[in-house]
Amino acid sequence: MYMKPLFKRSLYIGSSIIALSTGGYYFYKKSFVLNKPSIELNPDFFVKYKINWRHDIDKDHYLLELKPLIPQKKNIWKDMGYNKLWSVEVKQPEISVVRNYTPLPLVHSKNAVVKDEDTNIVDVLKDGCNADGILIFYIKQYSNGEVARWLHNLPQGHVIELRGPFLEYEFPEYPKDEIIRDRSFLWNGAPEKSEKERFKYQPFDICMFTGGTGIVACLQLVLTENPFRGRIKLFHGCHDRKELGPLYPLMKKLDKHDRIDLNLYENFSSNLKSIFKLIPKPYGYEGQRVFQVDGNNDPKQIIRPVLSLVVGPEGFITSVAGTKLTPYQGPISGLLGAKGWNYKLHTDDIPSNATIFSMIQPTGQFHLGNYLGAVRVWKDLCDLKSSNNKNDVKLLFGAADLHAITIPKPDAKSFKKTRLEAIASLLSIGIDPKKAIIFTQSGIKQHAELHWILSTFASMGTLNRMTQWKSKAATNDLNNVKLGLFSYPVLQAADILIYKATHVPVGDDQAQHLECTRTLAGLFNNCYKTNLFPLPKTMLAPTKKILSLSNVEKKMSKSDPNQNSLIYLNDPPESIQRKIKKAVTDSITDHFNYNPIERPGLSNLINMISGVQRKSIQDVEKDFSRFNNYRDLKSYIADILIEHLREPRENFNKLVGNPDFLESVIKNGVEAASEIAEKNIQEIKKTMGFL
Repeated sequence: MYMKPLFKRSLYIGSSIIALSTGGYYFYKKSFVLNKPSIELNPDFFVKYKINWRHDIDKDHYLLELKPLIPQKKNIWKDMGYNKLWSVEVKQPEISVVRNYTPLPLVHSKNAVVKDEDTNIVDVLKDGCNADGILIFYIKQYSNGEVARWLHNLPQGHVIELRGPFLEYEFPEYPKDEIIRDRSFLWNGAPEKSEKERFKYQPFDICMFTGGTGIVACLQLVLTENPFRGRIKLFHGCHDRKELGPLYPLMKKLDKHDRIDLNLYENFSSNLKSIFKLIPKPYGYEGQRVFQVDGNNDPKQIIRPVLSLVVGPEGFITSVAGTKLTPYQGPISGLLGAKGWNYKLHTDDIPSNATIFSMIQPTGQFHLGNYLGAVRVWKDLCDLKSSNNKNDVKLLFGAADLHAITIPKPDAKSFKKTRLEAIASLLSIGIDPKKAIIFTQSGIKQHAELHWILSTFASMGTLNRMTQWKSKAATNDLNNVKLGLFSYPVLQAADILIYKATHVPVGDDQAQHLECTRTLAGLFNNCYKTNLFPLPKTMLAPTKKILSLSNVEKKMSKSDPNQNSLIYLNDPPESIQRKIKKAVTDSITDHFNYNPIERPGLSNLINMISGVQRKSIQDVEKDFSRFNNYRDLKSYIADILIEHLREPRENFNKLVGNPDFLESVIKNGVEAASEIAEKNIQEIKKTMGFL
C-alpha cells in the first residue's frame, strides 16, 4: 500500500486525513511468490528470519524480535528516516496469507530484569547501527488475526519469511540544510533534558490518532534514525496502559522531550467529548514556532500543519474520522469531521508527465452530487493545464457506457440519448476537448481485452470484499446477480491501466475499487518482473458526499424515485427553489451549525454551499449566522445554486441541440484514446509472451 501526501511545503493552509488500518491481510497466489534466494530484505523476494526473542506483555499483546539468518548490511532505518512510514510482509505459508507489520527500531536488552511494565527491556538503535537487520514488532492477537496467532504459537528459533520494506506513507522532505534531530536522550546516561533545538525551517507538526497496536506508526517516526522533526500531538486509545508494556516508558520520555504531546486514554470511546475539545482546528493551527531568521529578521518559509494521521483498527478509525475505504480517507466524519477537518484537493504534487484518467456512467443529466463529487475536479484539472507548467499532463475523461449496462438496460434509443447527454454535461461545465481527451468507453476495444487479462489475476475473495458488491449481494438473490456486476472492479482496473494512468479522481464510493486496481497492477508487475503498470494514486473529491434532499440517510442519486431529492445541473430556477424549500432540515433556528450527526439535513446544505463556493465549513457557517429562520436561509441557498448553475444550464441546452457536434467530440476522443490504448496493449502482450 503506497501513500503520498496531498500537500507540499508551501504557505497555504489546508488539511488532509490519512487512515491506515492495523487489521487485515490478503491472500497471495503461490505461483506469484518469488522464492529466489536473497541476502538483503527487499520487496520482491522473501528473506528468511528466525524468532530471536519474544516478550509476552499480557495474554494478547507481545513483542516479537526477528533476526535475519544472514546479517543485513543495509541500514533501512537510515534510508527511510523521518519522512517514510513503512512495513514488511510476514508470510503465513499454511494458509497462503501475507500480513503487513510495522517494525520498530529497537533491540531487546539482554541484561534487563523485568520488574514491572515500565522496565526498560528494549533499547533504541543508535545512529549508524542496524543490529544486523534485527526487527522488533508490537503485535496483538485479534480474534480474527490468523497470522498474529500463528506467530505467537511459534517457538523461539522458528524460521519465517519476510519481504519489504513497503512504503505506507511519505511526508514532504526537509531542505538539505536542515539539522538532524538529537536522539541522545533516548539512551541511559544521557542528559535528562536536551537543549532546545533551533531549526532553520518551521517543523511540520501533525495530529496523530492511534488505537491499540497502531501506536507503532508514531513510534517508528520519532524513534528512527534521523527522526521526524515536528512535534506530534498524539491521541492514543487502549484498553489498559499496561498493554503497552515497555513501550510506555519510551512514550513518556518522548513526551518529556517534546517529541510528542501525549494524550493517553484507557477508554477512548467514553472520552470522546474531552478528546474533541483538545483536537486542534485544521485552519490556523500553527503548532510550534521554532525557526531561525535571516539577516532581515524575517522567518524562512513557515510550514503550517495540514495533516492528521489516524492509525488503528477499523472501529477506531470510524470513530475518529469516519468509515475508511482507502488509504486516502477523503470526506471526513467522526470527531475530525465535527471539528471541521476535511480532505482538500491540491494539484501542486501532480508531476508534469502525469496521466490522469476518470469516467462516469452515462445515465443522463448530471446532478449536484456528480458535479461536486467528481466532474468539477475534471474541470479544475483542465484549468491546471493552462498554468503551473502542466501542459504535458495527459487528461482522459470518459462516459463509462460498458459499465452502464450492468444495471437494468434502457432501450437503445434512450441509451444513445443518455450517452450524448453525458458528454454534453461534461462540456457544459467547462471541460475542454482541446485540453482533455473525451470519449466513450465502448469505443475503445482494448478496455475489454485488458479486462480479460486482469481477470486471470483477480481472486473471488478480493471481489467478494468489494463494498458495493456486498451491498448488492445482501439485497439480491445471488443466483440472479449478473457476472458483469461482480467483475465490475476488474473492468474498472482495465479502464485505468490501459492508459497507464498515474492519478485517478474518484468519489469516495469508488475509492475501494481503485485499491483493487493497484492490487491487480502489482500482481501483474510481480508476475512478469516488470514495472509496466504504474500504481495509480487516488485523488478524492474535496467535497463531502452530497446526500438526498429528502432522505439524508442516502446519497443524492438519479435512481431515486422522488425527483425532489436531487438537483440537476440543468434544473430551471423555479425547480431549484422548490426542491431546496422542501429539503429536509430540523426545527432549530437560533443557530445554523455544521453537525452531520445531530443535524444531517442542515449539514448537507452546508456541504453543498461549501462545495459550490469553495469555502470552508466554518466560513459557510459564518455566512449562515445572519439568518434566524429556514425560509430566508433556504431562499439564500437556492439563489446561490441558481446563479452558479446558470452557465452550465445554458451551455447544456445549447449542446443537446447539436448532436452532430457531440458525436464529433466523441469520434475525436475515441481516436486519440485508441492510439494510446493500442500502443499499451501491444506492450502488455509482448510482456506476457503473446507477441
